[in-house]
Amino acid sequence: MRLERTAGGLVAVALLGAALLLPAGASAQERPAHWAGQSLFRASIGWFSPDGESSYWRDKEIDFTGETGEFDDLTLGLDYAYFVSPRVALLLSMGGWEGQQTQSYRDFVDPLGREIAHLATIEQFWFEVGVVYHFLSRRAALMPYVGAGGGLVSWRLREEGQFIDFDLPVPSIFEAAFTAEGDTFGYFALAGVEIPVSDHVSLFAEGRWRGADDELSRDFAGFGTLDLSGSSVSGGVSISF
Repeated sequence: MRLERTAGGLVAVALLGAALLLPAGASAQERPAHWAGQSLFRASIGWFSPDGESSYWRDKEIDFTGETGEFDDLTLGLDYAYFVSPRVALLLSMGGWEGQQTQSYRDFVDPLGREIAHLATIEQFWFEVGVVYHFLSRRAALMPYVGAGGGLVSWRLREEGQFIDFDLPVPSIFEAAFTAEGDTFGYFALAGVEIPVSDHVSLFAEGRWRGADDELSRDFAGFGTLDLSGSSVSGGVSISF
C-alpha cells in the first residue's frame, strides 16, 4: 500500500476533529473570522510527492530499480500570514522535505550475484512569499481559500554506496559518495480550507503544488536538470491574534 495514503488520513482526521469542536452558538458564527491587521501563525505536517519529470529522474528509472514515488515522505511547514483586508493576506512560508530510496542496477550484479546498490537522498528547503485570498470574510463552518507566490528553493542530492565504473577495460565496482546542491527560484499554488475552532484557533487542510528545477553540477555535472517540483497535502493548526 502506498504510504502517501497517510496524507489523506491526516487531513481526514483534522476535518473530523474540527467538526466535533466547532462552536455551536449562532453568535460565534456572526463574529468576523479575519480582519485587516490580523496576524496568524500556522504549523503543519503533511506528505510531499516529487513530480520527477526531468532527465535525472527518467534516467534513474531506466538504469536502476525503484520509482520516483518511493521518494514520497513527510513534510513540515511553518507559515505567517498578515491580513491586509478581511479576505486578503500576505503569506510567508518555510518548510522542508527529505526523501530516500535504495537503488540497485537493473542489469548487473556483483561476482557473488548480489545487488550493486546505493542510497539516494534528496533534500529540499523552501522559503516562500505569496498572497492568499479567502472566499468568506465572516466565520463559517468551512472557510475555503486559494493562494500563489514564489520563493527560494535550497536543495541537496546525495548518492552513497556501490557503483560500476564502465570506463575501465573491465568494468569494476567501487564505493563512493556523490553530492550536488544549489539554490533556485520556485513558485507555488495552493488551495485549502480553514475550520474555525474558537475565536483565535483554527484547524486547516491544504494542498500545495510547487514548481522548480535546477541544473545539476559538482559530482553530477552533465546529468542535465533536476526537477524539484512536487505536490503536497497537509493539515495543521493556526493561531491568530
